Amino acid sequence: MVRRSIGAVELRNLRTFLAVAEELHFGSAADRLFLSPPAVTEHIQALEREVGVSLFERSRPVRLTEAGAVLVGHARDTLAHADAAVDALREYSTGEAGHLRVGILSNGAGLLTPLIIRSFMEAHPLVRASLVRLNFRNHLTALLEHRVDVAFVRPAPDDDRVRAIHLSEEQRVAMLPAGHPMADAIEVPAEDVLDEPFVGVADGVPGTFVEYLHLRTLRGGIAPRTVDIGCGDVTDVLAAVSAGRGVASAVESFRGYENWPGVSYVTLIGAGASSNVLLSRAEDPSPLVASFVSIADSTCRAPGGLPALPNRVTAGNVAASAGGDDNR
Repeated sequence: MVRRSIGAVELRNLRTFLAVAEELHFGSAADRLFLSPPAVTEHIQALEREVGVSLFERSRPVRLTEAGAVLVGHARDTLAHADAAVDALREYSTGEAGHLRVGILSNGAGLLTPLIIRSFMEAHPLVRASLVRLNFRNHLTALLEHRVDVAFVRPAPDDDRVRAIHLSEEQRVAMLPAGHPMADAIEVPAEDVLDEPFVGVADGVPGTFVEYLHLRTLRGGIAPRTVDIGCGDVTDVLAAVSAGRGVASAVESFRGYENWPGVSYVTLIGAGASSNVLLSRAEDPSPLVASFVSIADSTCRAPGGLPALPNRVTAGNVAASAGGDDNR
């Protein structure tokens, strides 16, 4: 009976068979494969025992049997698929191929976000990159629970399970309702907004992010007066501010990325800058993650400043991903 499966050991024998079939000479096949002639003979005999038929007529010159001629095409296909599989796995192990999930909180790191993603995709054309929208509550847990591989956030969380690299700093701004007395100002002292009612955030938002949104460091850590809205993401904040329910803080890049009707952005003097960071898991061995972090680090330190880029990343191999657990 002919066995129909060819396992890992038989692939070696199949490769030897193809060399003999193409050379029609055991000695030439041995030279081609860097094997001894007895080893070639052993491989062919083992394969013939495996399939249950003779593959060669041991004559001068060596000739394929009818069964051997049939096997040649199948051998080429099988070895080609096996080699392709090994090459694909090697690409994954070296970071040349795979899937990287990039989490983005709000507008990420402003103009740096699309620039870094595009640079990564150009360096890794075989990698599929998915963009995952993050919210106030899950921008850290999504990374720790392996729902994303890297995350653009601000500010850096206080958690030793993640590694943060500093990308850039942005001037702080106040988000004010359009009818607010300070809404038409170009800039105001930060202390002028500290007594305003701030929009509240949902339960479960990390403390470092609440401090950022509510400018708590300017009050010595004291919480502001808040409106019980329970905002879970930047859209909630913008809607609440637009409706006149309260104020919030943001960064300068929001002027271009979040042009929300009814919301005015006013520069805060004395508020200091906010850091945009890229997070990855502290002990992540992924070569794709290492490459993305390296590209991000070198991109934000490149001389010459940032080019003008559109607000959206639309390259063909980026799939915008939102919904499900990542938006809880």
